[in-house]
Amino acid sequence: MRGPDPAPTEGADRVELNRLVQGGGRALAASRIALGVAALVSPRLAATPWVGWSSTHPAGEVLGRAAGARDIALGAGALLGARQGPQAERTWLGLAAFCDVADAVTTVATWRRLPSPGRLLVSAAAAGAAVVGVAAVVTSDGRATCSRRARTS
Repeated sequence: MRGPDPAPTEGADRVELNRLVQGGGRALAASRIALGVAALVSPRLAATPWVGWSSTHPAGEVLGRAAGARDIALGAGALLGARQGPQAERTWLGLAAFCDVADAVTTVATWRRLPSPGRLLVSAAAAGAAVVGVAAVVTSDGRATCSRRARTS
């Protein structure tokens, strides 16, 4: 009869967390592509929860499609970057996180002028995506290597 499995080491826990966070970053990138395609096809549908009635004007449609194109490019870049290595993936995830932070900050800055249910949804989604993106950047293998080099210099 075998005894209980030994407790996992700290290093194994860190590796598992890194994989989990990076997987979350990649899932977020795929979701970003889907949202971007939806915004290109139906900018009103994608933009109305965020900006309300202004999405029905031509300027709102332009903004919805532009945001959709941005999301497709960022999502595709992150997924392609994952195949090219940690540095490329970190770059794309960092760029996407920057856009998510900007979305959250601008939403909060104009909070009272945006539709009530949409502003909460968009700010929460943008902030959550920013957290996942930053976590994926920070836990990347290449980042840990750079940190070790900086300490030994």
